[in-house]
Amino acid sequence: MVIALLGVDDRSKPEEGYTHPTRTDAIMLINVRFDAGRPSASLLSFPRDLYLPLANLENVHEQDRLNTAFMYGEIYDVPGGGPAEFKSTVELNFGIRVDRYVMVNFGAFVKAVDALGGIDVDVPDAIYDPDFPDDVGSGSFTLEIPAGLQHMDGKTALHYARTRHQDDDYHRVKRQQLVLLAIRDKLFSPEVIPQIPALLDSMRDSVQTDLSASEIAALLCLGPQIDRASIVAHSIDGTMVIPWTTPTGGRVSIPNREVIAPLVEEFNGE
Repeated sequence: MVIALLGVDDRSKPEEGYTHPTRTDAIMLINVRFDAGRPSASLLSFPRDLYLPLANLENVHEQDRLNTAFMYGEIYDVPGGGPAEFKSTVELNFGIRVDRYVMVNFGAFVKAVDALGGIDVDVPDAIYDPDFPDDVGSGSFTLEIPAGLQHMDGKTALHYARTRHQDDDYHRVKRQQLVLLAIRDKLFSPEVIPQIPALLDSMRDSVQTDLSASEIAALLCLGPQIDRASIVAHSIDGTMVIPWTTPTGGRVSIPNREVIAPLVEEFNGE
């Protein structure tokens, strides 16, 4: 099963849900599978500025950034809405069939990490970002996170997953993978596993997904069986794209499909 994990640039409070169509600025696929009876998983992260054809929108918006697919699916009333448009766009461009999706906004992410009691992230490179946007979006502050093992609350984990001013979006997606794996480790730790039903109940109104209750239960049973060391993290980086400037001045990345194809095959377990 391939699940899209989408983080949206939305500042609504968790209990308010998703009040308007918005871009998916964190895009990661998770492939959970059985190989000869042994469960395994792989990750594949996409930079948000990949510029490519959008499925189903040939007559209104033929090409744009990947992070707009979900939003335009909602705006243009594509059958199935944003989730269907995102899934179709990924399959059209990369041949990956996305089965389900999970979408969280900033508030829901912070709430989830705090409900876990925080997470432990081994930060490979110290972060110094003097222009990190503040929580209300009207100003900025200096974000500093030392290298090494850091215990992060929800807000710090969100900041770490979002910062990119000191490097680029390709480094950011790797940080997002580190945060996701840290969440996975904490979720399936012995002290948290008994609390999972209560945690899920508390997040019910904060997360948008098409996973059924039975599928969520199956994934939670399967998760602890997947060896952490066997989880392979992939990402599309700067060597796999062609920088381009759109006629309107937007800086985007054209996917080099020939270079990306082996990465997709490895993600799919082929």
